[in-house]
Amino acid sequence: MHYLKLNLIIGIITLVVNILCHDAFGYGLTYTPHISIESDYNDNIFFSEKKTVNDLVSVVNGGTDIDLSTERDDLTLIDNLSNISYLKNHELDENDFSVRANESHMLLERASIITNAGYIKDSNPDRDLESTGFIYSNGIRKTTNFSMKGAFSLTELLSTDLTGSYMSQKFNSNQFVDSTSQNFDMGYSYDAGSIVHDTTLRLDLLYEQDRYHDSPLHEDEIFECFAGASHQITELLNLSFNLGTNRTISSYSIPILWIKLNEKYRSQGIIGQLSLEYKTEYLDSTLGLSRNTDSVSGESYLTERTMATLDTSLTISRTIKAYLSAQYIINKELVNKASQGNINQWTINLLPGFRIELSDDLFLSLSYIFSQVRDESNSIDYRRNLSTLNIEYRHSFFN
Repeated sequence: MHYLKLNLIIGIITLVVNILCHDAFGYGLTYTPHISIESDYNDNIFFSEKKTVNDLVSVVNGGTDIDLSTERDDLTLIDNLSNISYLKNHELDENDFSVRANESHMLLERASIITNAGYIKDSNPDRDLESTGFIYSNGIRKTTNFSMKGAFSLTELLSTDLTGSYMSQKFNSNQFVDSTSQNFDMGYSYDAGSIVHDTTLRLDLLYEQDRYHDSPLHEDEIFECFAGASHQITELLNLSFNLGTNRTISSYSIPILWIKLNEKYRSQGIIGQLSLEYKTEYLDSTLGLSRNTDSVSGESYLTERTMATLDTSLTISRTIKAYLSAQYIINKELVNKASQGNINQWTINLLPGFRIELSDDLFLSLSYIFSQVRDESNSIDYRRNLSTLNIEYRHSFFN
C-alpha cells in the first residue's frame, strides 16, 4: 500500500513538473507506469540434485519509468516492486524491490558526464544464473551501486573516458559473505577509419578492489590491461574484440596459535572478448566469447570465467517477435593459499520465447528456460526447467 501511495505521489509531481518545464522551457517529461502478472512453473525450485521440489510461482510486478530530456541533460528513473508467491512453499514468499537512476549531462560540446545509482533487493536462487552461472539459496541480497563516467573528445579522432564505480552487497544469512567493490577504468578510443574502413581502436586500463567482511581472505585486487578493435565488416556484420592480461593480488591471514600472519598471493592470466553481430531489418543475432577473472557474489574468492553466448531475436510480424538465448559458462576458482580450490563447474542455459504485442500498451510473453549446472569437483548435476507466461500493461503519459 505504501508503494502504491508513493507511485501516486510521483505521478502527481511528474504532472506538475511536466507542465512547468514545458511552459517555461519547452521541455517535457515522460511518465510510464507499468504492471505485469507472471505465472511460472518451476520443476526444481531449490536446484536440488535428487529430491527435486516443483511449484507454481506467481509474480506481480509494478513500477514506473520516468524520463526527462533537455538540451544538455537526459535523466531516467526506474523503480519496480515484485511480489513473489509460491503455491505450496509459502515460506519462500517474498517482496523484491529495485530502483535505478541514470543521468547524462553534457558539460561542453566535447565533454559529458554519466552518473548511475541503484539499489536492488532480490531473493531468487537463479538471480545470477544467466550472467555468472552460479546458483544460490533463497537468501535475501541487498545491492547498492554507484558509478560516474566522464567522456572527453580530445581530437576529432581520439577520445578518452574515465569511470569510477562502487558496489556493496549484504546478505541476511551467515552462509554468504558481505562485500564491497571499487572499480576504476581509463580508456582511449581512436577512429581508425582513415586507415581501415569503419574501424575503431580501443585501449583500457582497469583496477578493481574487492573487500570481504569476516573472511580469512580480506581483499582481492585486480589489475587489467587490454586492447581491441571494432570493425564494421559489411552493412549487416560487425566484429569487435579485445585481448589483454590481468594480475591479481589476494590478501589473507593465516592463524598460528593466537597470532594471525598477513600474507599475499599473486597470479596473472590472459583475458579477452570476441563479439560478432549480424543485423538485418528482421533478424538480430550476436555470438560472444569471453574470458575474465571476476569476484563471486556472496563468496570470498575469485573465479576464472569462460563464457560462450548466443542472443538472437527475430521479428515475425509487426506484433510478434521470437527470441533465443543460450549460454555456456565455465567457472574455476582462482586457487590461492586462502581458498579451497574446489570450485570447478560449468553451466548451460537455453532460453527460447515469444513476445506478442496485443495492443500499443498490452504485451504477452511466453518463455521456457532449461538450466543445467555440473559440479565437476563432486560429480553432481543440477537441472531445472522453468516455463513462464507473462502479461504486461504499460502506458506513457505526457509523451
